[in-house]
Amino acid sequence: MQAGMVRGALLGVLLGLVPGIAPAQDLPPAAPPKTRLANINLLTFGVGRAAFNHPNFEDHGYPTFAYQRRILRREVRPVPLWVRGGFQFLSDNFECENCRTVWGANENGFPERVSERTTDFMLRVEALGDVLHTANSALYGGVGFALHTLNFSSNGSLSAIPTFKASLTETSPSTFFGVRLFSATQTYTGYAEARYGRVFGKTDDLQGLPNLTDQTFAFKGTNAAFLEAGLGFHW
Repeated sequence: MQAGMVRGALLGVLLGLVPGIAPAQDLPPAAPPKTRLANINLLTFGVGRAAFNHPNFEDHGYPTFAYQRRILRREVRPVPLWVRGGFQFLSDNFECENCRTVWGANENGFPERVSERTTDFMLRVEALGDVLHTANSALYGGVGFALHTLNFSSNGSLSAIPTFKASLTETSPSTFFGVRLFSATQTYTGYAEARYGRVFGKTDDLQGLPNLTDQTFAFKGTNAAFLEAGLGFHW
């Protein structure tokens, strides 16, 4: 008699637990929490335009590419600091009727149709800091310098002389500021930036001669304002 009562009590307890267990088994699994992405490395691709006043070099758009990495993350937590390396490319093609190409110092040049090309390949190294940094944006500024690889060629349509070519490596300082927008859960980044630096082109100093010669040719630098914007990825 007592054994039957014990078995009945246990069966009642189990039946009472089943309704509470069954709904719990039907619940969907909890969604995993979103992982916040690191913002230590940044790779960007952009385009820009340079504005300057040079007698032999016109304003042109340019492509640019850069990689930057955050440094001193433990030592300087309040202000994120970065180092950045990148490049940009400026080029100018010029054609002129009744102009003079670059002749030899002992040759008498004459007016003709002249085709010239100038290129300025800039390798940039910069340090920057986020003046204002939020969860999804940053206002930044910095300084750096650029290594210019300059190339120039000039060819006259009637001249029997070989095409004149010249090259030079030059450096120049720069300063800049910009804004960066990014996602905390996606890898996307966008930026817009203004920079003040220099560009180089053919000199206009004939040194008293009727035309530029291979002895008087030189590159002339001028200050320039650069505006650029682009997209990138951070991780």
